[in-house]
Amino acid sequence: DGFIRPSGMYKIYLKGLNLVQARKLLFKRFQQAYSFKKGEFNLDVNTARTVSVSIYGEVQHPGTYTMSALNSTLNAIIAAGGPTKNGSVREIQLTSGSDKYEIDVYDFLSQPSSIINYGLRNNMVIFIPPSKQIVTLSGPFLHTGKFEVKESETLSDLISIAGGIKKGMVLKNFNMIRNNGLEDSLNTYDFEKSKDLVLEDLDRISFMAVSRVYENYIKIFLFF
Repeated sequence: DGFIRPSGMYKIYLKGLNLVQARKLLFKRFQQAYSFKKGEFNLDVNTARTVSVSIYGEVQHPGTYTMSALNSTLNAIIAAGGPTKNGSVREIQLTSGSDKYEIDVYDFLSQPSSIINYGLRNNMVIFIPPSKQIVTLSGPFLHTGKFEVKESETLSDLISIAGGIKKGMVLKNFNMIRNNGLEDSLNTYDFEKSKDLVLEDLDRISFMAVSRVYENYIKIFLFF
C-alpha cells in the first residue's frame, strides 16, 4: 500500500516519493522516535521495483519498456535510442495518470541536480514531439552549432543556452541569415541593440570574435 511501519512507530507513507524525498521524510520521522545525528542516519535501496513506461513520438525505438523505478525519464529515453534528429529535447511531454507535465533537457544540462524531478512512475507515457525551431550559432561562445529554441525566445536566451561568452571576448555586431519563405536574407545587427531579437526557425547567427579592449589602464613595472 505504499507505506512502511517501523517497530514502535506509526505508518510512514512513501508512495510517489523519489529516493531523495523519502530519505528526508524518514530522517525527520525517525528523529521523533530516536536520538541520533544527521551523519548517523542512512537509507539504501537494496531492490527496486520495476515499472512499465511507454515512449512514443520522435524517438528511435518507440514502444513499452520495463525498467527499474530508480531510473529517470532521461534514462528511459536513452533506452529507446534517444530522440530522432527531428525530435524535441525541450518540450518532452510526460503523462502519469491524471498528471501531465513537461521537461526541458536544457534545464538538466544547466542544473544536473534537477534529475531528481524526472523520476519514473508505473504506466507513465513519454511523448517526444517534433522540434519546432532550430537555429545555428557560431562565434566566441562555449558551445556552438545547432540549438532548439522555444517560441518567443531571444538572442540573449540563445547565448545563455550556449554557455555564454568565452573569457576575454566581447560581442559587437553579428550577421543573421533568416529564411523568408522563398529566399534567405542577410542582415547585420548591433548586438547591444538587438539582444531581445526574437528568433525564428532556421535562423543562422554568426558573431566575429573580438578581444576585449581595456581603457584607462596603467602598467606597473617592478625591478628587483
